[in-house]
Amino acid sequence: MTRRHFFTEAEVRAVVGDASAARVPVALADQLAAAEREVRDAFARNLPHALIRQGHGWGLATDAATAPETVAVGAMQGARMFLTAYTSGLLELCPHAWQARPQVMNCDPPVIVCTACLPACTAEIERMTPRWNNECDCCGAQDPRMFPVTMAIMGIYLSGHLCGDCHNRHAAAALREMPDVQLIGRKQPCPCGSGRRYKRCCGGGRS
Repeated sequence: MTRRHFFTEAEVRAVVGDASAARVPVALADQLAAAEREVRDAFARNLPHALIRQGHGWGLATDAATAPETVAVGAMQGARMFLTAYTSGLLELCPHAWQARPQVMNCDPPVIVCTACLPACTAEIERMTPRWNNECDCCGAQDPRMFPVTMAIMGIYLSGHLCGDCHNRHAAAALREMPDVQLIGRKQPCPCGSGRRYKRCCGGGRS
């Protein structure tokens, strides 16, 4: 099994600094910005529904996901995961990979595909075997209990697994920035103000 290189925070800052110094054509910069907005908007809209469908019928409503410390921790972890996957034999499943359009990247197995081609590639991805079981996609630590994570970074839906330490660091940052947490039961009024029950409104799994 090939060993992956896991980027330190200092290495990430160096890479980001080099990228920031590069000149990007205005048109390309606009396309990249549009792709990032699309991914972030869809991510914010669909993730709560996905969690509710996979969970136990409750949702957590908070602004912590956009709070500065949480964003900083998540962005660093996402950058480390992105660079590790990028340098681990990343497989491009469609001809549009790396174009200025929304993309989906998986850390293990390391693959990337644009969102438009994803439906046609889903079966192929599901047949692939993970290459680094019980290895954190962020720091490389071995941990028998891994936490799945999905985040939006640079116009990419990034999916991977975090060890307990990396997961706890992100969770701790979120908890410090959640002064107004609402635990919403499925039969309670929806916080969007529609007047309907949560399970019949935003908690119904609709995107």
